[in-house]
Amino acid sequence: MPTLEQVDAFRAGIDDLSTLAIRDTKTLLASLSGASGVETRNALIEYLPSMIDPYVTASSELAAGWYEELRADAIGGRFYATADAAVNRAQVNALVRYGVKPLFGQSDASPLSLIGGGVQKLVAGASRDTIDTNITRDPVIVGYARTPQPGCCAFCGMLASRGAVYRSGNTAGEVVGRGVDSSIALDENGNRRQGYVGGVGKGVKARGVQGLGEKFHDFCRCVATPVFSGADNSAVTETTDKYMDMYLQSVGTSTSAYSKKDPTNAQFESVSAKETLANWRREFGTK
Repeated sequence: MPTLEQVDAFRAGIDDLSTLAIRDTKTLLASLSGASGVETRNALIEYLPSMIDPYVTASSELAAGWYEELRADAIGGRFYATADAAVNRAQVNALVRYGVKPLFGQSDASPLSLIGGGVQKLVAGASRDTIDTNITRDPVIVGYARTPQPGCCAFCGMLASRGAVYRSGNTAGEVVGRGVDSSIALDENGNRRQGYVGGVGKGVKARGVQGLGEKFHDFCRCVATPVFSGADNSAVTETTDKYMDMYLQSVGTSTSAYSKKDPTNAQFESVSAKETLANWRREFGTK
């Protein structure tokens, strides 16, 4: 299992690539300063993909090498990770059209702030996609945990509190819960409680990688840290425990729609992510 120092070093490498990509984006925008909004949009759609492609490729290569190193340290053996992330031109097209809104009077932000955030997400996302791809290919049981930087936002902290529950491969589509504990719907004998008509979750956990685990906002610096079965996972456990403590201090609940219709079912409450995040921000002063 990687140490927090290894995670921080990897994060720094991705940060450097993102910084260079945003620098080049700024230079490209500056070269278009005299152009109209339409001309700027069209030029960005044409040139931005090829400009950021080297950084996306480097991010993927860095993640593949990191995965191989971590795997060898954790369980030994040989595994050749693939680095096949590539710029998605459709994504860049959508990013540009969103980012040039200020040029058409549709936003008070600057084009650089809007496009730069998306560029960072594409570069960092290439490393996460690479980790995910190789988790899918790897024959050993492996998942990943989100490891945020200190002082992260409430959303990233909440997801980090879940530990290594994010997986791909055969479990990619597995539903491991939607925030409703099974005890809400089932009695002590495992039978559906009288009057409960909702679905039965498997606990307050995230889905696989298709769920919350794959959501990364602009300028997010969370690292998807591989966790190998049978390895020393103390570094992830330490991080998870920290954010779990914060989560337990912030967790909020909401009454289900079924209970609202029938007040006698008021015990049927589930975790409210919205309320939990609001409590977290207020309690710890994060975004």
